[in-house]
Amino acid sequence: MIERIQNEQSQFIKRLDIALEGINPEERELSAKLIEAAITIAPIYALQQNDNYLGANFYPPDIAPEEIEEASKKDPTILSEYTVVKRDSGGALTAVPYHQEYRDLLTPASERLIQAAQACPDEDFKKYLNLRAQSLLDGDYEKSEKLWLSNPEPTIDIVIGPYDRYIDRLLSRKFAYLAWTGVIDREETTKSQRFVNAFVEAHNWQGSPIKVRADRTRIFTGLASIGWSANNLPCQQDWREKYGSKITIFLPSFHERFAQRLQALRSIWLASREASPDYLEGISRIELLAHESSHPLIRRAGDQQRLKRHYSTISELYCDTLGIYVSKELIAKEISQQDWELLIPTSCAWGVAWYREIQAPSVLSTYLSTKIIGFNYLLEKNAISVHNGTLRVTSPDRLDESLGEFTQELEVLVSEGTEEEAGKFIARYDNPRQFAQLAA
Repeated sequence: MIERIQNEQSQFIKRLDIALEGINPEERELSAKLIEAAITIAPIYALQQNDNYLGANFYPPDIAPEEIEEASKKDPTILSEYTVVKRDSGGALTAVPYHQEYRDLLTPASERLIQAAQACPDEDFKKYLNLRAQSLLDGDYEKSEKLWLSNPEPTIDIVIGPYDRYIDRLLSRKFAYLAWTGVIDREETTKSQRFVNAFVEAHNWQGSPIKVRADRTRIFTGLASIGWSANNLPCQQDWREKYGSKITIFLPSFHERFAQRLQALRSIWLASREASPDYLEGISRIELLAHESSHPLIRRAGDQQRLKRHYSTISELYCDTLGIYVSKELIAKEISQQDWELLIPTSCAWGVAWYREIQAPSVLSTYLSTKIIGFNYLLEKNAISVHNGTLRVTSPDRLDESLGEFTQELEVLVSEGTEEEAGKFIARYDNPRQFAQLAA
């Protein structure tokens, strides 16, 4: 079965080559079993994913957001992150829980997690695997998520289940299935945790703890197969408040992505041509950690319900902006002035690379829009300029001032704004005309 899934759903499975030194035979066996579990998620994502519809395959293709919201007044499960919305024989909307809709496909995933638990030498992680196996079949994910966040960081880890709203472009509600598994890099985890601790302290964060894991990831499946550089879970705000959150950096994917984007950075920022790739990759990691650390800082109850389909774009944009703005407080502590001044061109370079590679609407379109919007806002504020296809910062002080103004506007939009206001803001700045000069 595993080989058949690999062949049929290969576009939703991304393997990464990593060295396995430093882990014992038991851990190698566990890692192999978790890879098998991750692979079984691919066909579920294949059923959910559909770029032809804003709502992917989570809703009937002819649906309007207003009809969904009206129906949810009688049946709130229609707006649950864990249901597929269908029409019954009379045309009324009904909600089918994921664990029922995909049960035949979830059963193999659950079975493989149980098999992995039997081979697991780590008692804490064994409990998580058994709970997660159960949650795939009963839809109760909170217990296993709580355990995943509270456990000591395991050598081998897996995330598997429905997470993240990016392919629901209609309402930004429904979670798509994904999985990843890998081996921890303890040294990089310690370094990354130190930066995140300094970042949240600079922001005077008084909320729940934020953990970091630097992961030598071996495989992505489902939604994760786009090859993320990092992720921050859980997605539910109330779970973050109760149990904390965890950033996972996918080291091999991050390195692969950076290598692809180095050319973009060299082309738009002349000073980067004199810097070593290792140094520039370090700056990119700072930008990534600052962005991911911002997710729990900006989330509050009700923001997704108000901004609806624009939530993903606005929240990712806010994390981009807040991350760079707060990082200035870390100069002479964790970073240098030069490091900070490189964060904006680094962020823009990722957008340039996406602009060059995205040919049709996809999950990555949201990330591209955030880069274009941020670029146009700072251009309008005269914080940056473009000359002969290269980027210039008008002055560090002007950039800092503009980022401060930007974070304030986004804070108001996230905390008080409506879907219509968010749409107008996006429409005002999501224009690639001038951004295309960088990507030419």
